[in-house]
Amino acid sequence: MLSSNISQPVGSSLASTAIARTTKGSDSPSGTLVENSGTFVTNSGTYVVSSGTAVGSGSATGTSVMGTSVMGTSVMGTSHGGNFLADILKSMEPRYIPPPTLEQREAWPTDPSPALVRQARSGALPSVTRLLPSDASPRAAVAAKGLPTVDQFIARAGPAKTSTLSGRVMGMFGRATASERYEKLLTGLKNYHDACSQTRAGAGADAKAQLDYLAEKVDKYAQSSGSGSPLPAGMLQELRQQIRSESTALKNLQADLQGGASLPKGTTVSQALAFSREGVSLKDMSSLMDKGLKLDPSVGEKHLSGGHIKILAGLDQYHSSYAGHTLKASERDATVRALDNAVKLLEKLEPNTEKYLHAGNAPRASDPQAQAIQDLHDQIPLERRVLLALSHELKMGTPLPEGADLSHAMAFAREGISLDDMVRFMDSGTSPTQARKQLDTEQSERLTEQLSQLAPEQKKALLDDFTEKEIVLLEMSGLGIDGGKEYRRLDLPITPQTIVRTDDQEVGHMLPLGAGACNEVFAARYSTSEGIAQGVFKPLQNNESAAVARVIGINSELPQIANRNLATQDVARALGFNVVVDCQIGSRRPPGKPLELGLIMGRAAGKSAYDTPPEVFKQPEVRREITKLQLLDHLVGQADRHGSNYFIDVHQDASGQIQAKISGIDNDLCFGHTTVDGNQIAYDGDHDVGYRGTKMPELIDSDMASAIRSITPESLSTLLSDKLSPIEVQAAQSRLNSLLEHVNHLEANGQVITPTEWNARNEIDALHQPVNSYVGRDLETAVYISKERSMQRAG
Repeated sequence: MLSSNISQPVGSSLASTAIARTTKGSDSPSGTLVENSGTFVTNSGTYVVSSGTAVGSGSATGTSVMGTSVMGTSVMGTSHGGNFLADILKSMEPRYIPPPTLEQREAWPTDPSPALVRQARSGALPSVTRLLPSDASPRAAVAAKGLPTVDQFIARAGPAKTSTLSGRVMGMFGRATASERYEKLLTGLKNYHDACSQTRAGAGADAKAQLDYLAEKVDKYAQSSGSGSPLPAGMLQELRQQIRSESTALKNLQADLQGGASLPKGTTVSQALAFSREGVSLKDMSSLMDKGLKLDPSVGEKHLSGGHIKILAGLDQYHSSYAGHTLKASERDATVRALDNAVKLLEKLEPNTEKYLHAGNAPRASDPQAQAIQDLHDQIPLERRVLLALSHELKMGTPLPEGADLSHAMAFAREGISLDDMVRFMDSGTSPTQARKQLDTEQSERLTEQLSQLAPEQKKALLDDFTEKEIVLLEMSGLGIDGGKEYRRLDLPITPQTIVRTDDQEVGHMLPLGAGACNEVFAARYSTSEGIAQGVFKPLQNNESAAVARVIGINSELPQIANRNLATQDVARALGFNVVVDCQIGSRRPPGKPLELGLIMGRAAGKSAYDTPPEVFKQPEVRREITKLQLLDHLVGQADRHGSNYFIDVHQDASGQIQAKISGIDNDLCFGHTTVDGNQIAYDGDHDVGYRGTKMPELIDSDMASAIRSITPESLSTLLSDKLSPIEVQAAQSRLNSLLEHVNHLEANGQVITPTEWNARNEIDALHQPVNSYVGRDLETAVYISKERSMQRAG
């Protein structure tokens, strides 16, 4: 994003010129800046690639980026001297500075699978097996587009009637009645379906012969007159059209068979026709079956629709188009053709997903496969840009990693890594994510070095409001100085943990999800290295209207909600309690409005505690996980944990064991400096102003006790001091001490059980009381709600 008018900076004086101007993270050949074709989508804006003049030392011509940047609209042109930023540029390599992924994230606690923290610029398209239902049959496609069965036909047209005496007399003179011709029509329909049910060689030819016979009987029926069983208006014409369509599908299937293909073992002609109607060959059908597509006719009511078949086949063709392709300098053109062919396959696949999602001009929200196909639809443009970028680099003569697999190169490209850099990373056995880390580290070091070399007056212009580390983070993220000012306005620290991560690319549009007690929230979706991640975006504001915020000591005009959510997440991870949704700082740009920072939270699975049936609260794993959440809340001083602010998801794992996942949401109202004791979060009778929690639990297990004891006042301070004020950290340490004392008290009284004893002691129910237990409190509420609903149903 290079502008000849530096007096009107875009984003920041540094980011708008030196940082966000090129792509791929490497030098391009012959002084040319190589850009992806198409559109770059980030959390905060869109970059549209076009040709132009790059800015750097001298007047090298290359490709620049023109469009909407993270912070505003860039201008394409040639930079002029006379500005200290131009001096900086002269010493900089023409490299894309990708969003932060590694060194900037050192403060981020280790987590096995944080739902929204990914390093990929755009995840690979899912495999076919990820889009397969567990039990699927193409019979629905047969019913929808193929010929009706005899029973279906009779249900509409009526059964064949017995010939009258006059009809039988007419038959003696060779004149068939309409009734007899109708009966022959039904016989022809039955014979056709019988032929289609065969799996043997030659069954396709038999089906074709029976279809021709049926067409003949339909035509003869149309010529019949007299008494009989006339079809309803339009039904004969409809049947003729169905036969013509079926004939086309059958001819295509026959062509496949005559060309050397064969029916997959155990597959009927009818099942093969379901694929043929969608333009899917026997070869592609066999490939899908090899990957797990089930065609068992006994699977019940769950079917695989024709549109889904077409999508699966298209996705399989796409993956197969580059599988096993090896990069060779001598076969560069062949690799370009393979990439271009893959792009064409994506361009065929994309409208099929669109058609599926809006079949009948209405979104298929009730279809369990609709979300997976929506995710696929949104990832296709991102994948296409990866292919176009690689193809462009190859056409420009960029060196390629000789002997590498093309699919491996694509994995690097999804991380924003050029062919040039792939060579050195592949030679050393570095993975794509490790390579991204190294490039980010190198760029961070370069920026730091360049800042250190600025003249004092130049440095002062940049460092009056920000430290060098903060500037590097802002530049690496693409937010720049203006983005940093938004952090300052919200009193949000600029740290590796809080910096916006634009590597998770937003797909689709943020849609209003509703509103909490104070803020509107939005449903957001992001393309990550593991597919599409669902999230909730809550804009950050400098106000907090909840009355309890003032009670616990939160400044209502500078509440620092993001800090409190991140701090809660950090403490939960330090304890090893996976009981709150993952969160991170993100951004969005509403139409016609400036950049908006917000908190991105994972979508909680299951139902809110308020909507959970009573029997669920009696399950041992549920009780155990809810108790973990309660202990966390006592430590962080959570003032607003009611039944709608945490979710319960109970499911079976792969081994059949019952698992409970508890997810605390809206972790805004905590870490107040007036809450100095863990018991202080207990509800005190004032629903409008007071706390909403309980007293500390009277029963925990040994793992929980060990987790609490693993946190020291010093380690807690280290964890929180970059997000909270000193007085808030001191209050947290005070709550920790009260919790440690409580754990010691429980242990002395024999109220610390083993993790396996949650269902083995009679006194557990007695110890889970509404006054001291989320389990007891919310079980009581669930029983009350259940009774109320039963009375309403009875009434």
